[in-house]
Amino acid sequence: MNKKFPLFTFFFLIVVGLNAQTWTYSSRTSDFDGDYKIVSAYGYGGEFPYESPRFIVRDMNGRINLYISNLGYTGCDGNELIIVFDSKRRYYVSTNLLIESTDNDALFIAGMRKSWDSEVLTEYHLLDEIRKSTKMSIRFSSDCKTNDFFYRLDGSSSALSRMLGNTIDYELKYFDEQKEQRELDRLKREEEQRLKIIERRKQDSLNQIRIDSIKAWERSLLSQHTLVKDSMIELFSRTPVVNGELTDYSIESKTFRKMKYVFTSNAEKLDPEFELIGFNLKPSGKGVYMLMMLYIDTEGNKQSKYLYQSVRISEAGIIFEK
Repeated sequence: MNKKFPLFTFFFLIVVGLNAQTWTYSSRTSDFDGDYKIVSAYGYGGEFPYESPRFIVRDMNGRINLYISNLGYTGCDGNELIIVFDSKRRYYVSTNLLIESTDNDALFIAGMRKSWDSEVLTEYHLLDEIRKSTKMSIRFSSDCKTNDFFYRLDGSSSALSRMLGNTIDYELKYFDEQKEQRELDRLKREEEQRLKIIERRKQDSLNQIRIDSIKAWERSLLSQHTLVKDSMIELFSRTPVVNGELTDYSIESKTFRKMKYVFTSNAEKLDPEFELIGFNLKPSGKGVYMLMMLYIDTEGNKQSKYLYQSVRISEAGIIFEK
């Protein structure tokens, strides 16, 4: 009996240690970065050798960085995070809201969404969930692999309060106050873009269209669903453009939801001076097609931008995520 007791105690201490995870706060000084503060915690789960990824919140003179290190190789395409709090509240962090570290060992988080195509929430919304929850589950996926890991949130509220004081509450209140203005700004940008496209098409066609038919031409142009991004996306869903050619291919529903989110988010960020003209699937080799956004710049040149999502096309003509 005396020989078994120390062994039992040893394993008991290991289990307690694994489940006693807390979030820590520290203040540091660097010759290069000056004074900065850090709140962090180690997760568990995952697969060897990425079994204890570290979630880090860094405050550098009021500039907040959120990132996860040691979560797996981040150099592949299609990096995404799904974050779930208390097994209930789910958030999505898509490729365009993630920044890979230079050594491809960490991901910086620039925001999150409640669904793939909903409004972007700030880093402070993520910190608010961390401080008021008891458990955080994270799925990291890319074109290379998927890895799930978890964090206990004991001590997170206290540590974040020491670092940020009332900043989280202030930023959330400011975000809510600006919500109506953001919607007005979005509608204004879309209307300006619509009017700009109409004006450009008028100028391009004046030599071919009689003045008394311009209004009829505008109505025809509107009916072709080419003036605003939603119409272009709808048109693409019906007749996908592959390598510059209209096709009768069909798009898998789950794949199109992600494509729609990627198209929408990138179109909204397009410079108001540029004219969005459509989307295209560009071959990249080995049966893979890259999602491209097409637009005309201020010099009148046609440009294309890779949207960091790729798909495949089956022999039956079905477009699906690779």
